[in-house]
Amino acid sequence: MDVKLKAIEEDDYDAYMATVTKSNVYYFNEQERWFMEMSNPVIRDLSFDVLEIRFGEAGFEIIATIRQEHESNEDFDFEYPLLFKYEEGQWKDCGYAFEEYVTDRFVVKYMEGEPRLDEFVAMLDMAYENLDVLYERKPPHDNYEMKLFHDREMLRQRTIPTNPWLFTGWSEPDESLKLFTGHPEDYKNYPGGWYNMNWFIILLLISVITILLCGFLKGLPCMMVLPIMTIAIQEFFLI
Repeated sequence: MDVKLKAIEEDDYDAYMATVTKSNVYYFNEQERWFMEMSNPVIRDLSFDVLEIRFGEAGFEIIATIRQEHESNEDFDFEYPLLFKYEEGQWKDCGYAFEEYVTDRFVVKYMEGEPRLDEFVAMLDMAYENLDVLYERKPPHDNYEMKLFHDREMLRQRTIPTNPWLFTGWSEPDESLKLFTGHPEDYKNYPGGWYNMNWFIILLLISVITILLCGFLKGLPCMMVLPIMTIAIQEFFLI
């Protein structure tokens, strides 16, 4: 963590990315963005403290409990488990130590204690099935990753920490899909309650998976997305 901190302070991309595993293309791409975020001058007084280290269930891996502090639009002080694996003669950062649910289509990574895993897996499967019959192109990598956060602040901090507001989902090309699984305060008084959140999540899932199945972002006609999204949404609400 000292190497990471020094690389961020010196804006040394190569030194920082040398600490990150290359075995997961999604996480590697996400860490490129995270490095740029944490190198932003809006992030101040950054520090990492290793509070605890324990060995993982698999060989040659450890889980470190990290306390991170920094200032931006407010003061932040929080902890999270970070997974490291021994690769290429050194310990490499492999990301937040999620639990995993593996299907033949996706790897669903989720925080310990996630109460809505089955619901989100079902929604993602439904989205895939609707689009799979429409496109010959498939996701460029096996086992596309979806990351579930029941802590909305952790979603921001592990994704776009300079963002001044909390958000419900985020994804970029060649990154995992990251979603908040709880009930945002903003939605409590909306007519229809949880169905409004379902609607938003389905829109987000379909948008990202459409991009993946097409295999490219540039040149995708925006008007193609709406009919496909509508098919999946209609099927979801008829269940």
